[in-house]
Amino acid sequence: MSIVVGCHSADEFFRETLADAMRRERVRVSALVEFYLTALLARQMVQDARTDLPLGVRFVEALRVSSGSPERGRMLREVGDHALTRFVWWQVECSRRSSGSFTLYRHVGQRAYLYCGAYPFNELGERFAKLSDVMARCGTVLATMRPADVLQLYTLWTETRSEYAARAITELGLFFGVSEGAPS
Repeated sequence: MSIVVGCHSADEFFRETLADAMRRERVRVSALVEFYLTALLARQMVQDARTDLPLGVRFVEALRVSSGSPERGRMLREVGDHALTRFVWWQVECSRRSSGSFTLYRHVGQRAYLYCGAYPFNELGERFAKLSDVMARCGTVLATMRPADVLQLYTLWTETRSEYAARAITELGLFFGVSEGAPS
């Protein structure tokens, strides 16, 4: 059984997946940002931009490149893209190996996009926390939940207090009562 039933292309599938996730997370973005995120999701299916360098090192290297240079902008976009897509693939990757701190990815990804300073990247930076929740919701469509995935969902919530993670944990029935700071 295919999860792309009813879609004519991968782009259409990711556009529909993203639109559904944004509706569920109650997030609105400009048409250009929505287009960029759809393309980012589709691109990550065929190409992985990871390198052997840790995200923080790549971020600092980008900041060392002279301000305003196209190379700096490209490097910062790659760091932001990598950080944002980690929220899509965390279920799969974290069950295989540690993929780093969710808080680090949120912080570095947001800053990388903001330092790009140009539209649409400033909008991506300003809305990074909400968009990481949208991307995490897209990831639930692309992966099946296993016990290790549930643990990573809880880790995402404990590290970032992600609204998406709180709702997903509650939907799984992991919180039976309401306590201060717990998902409700």
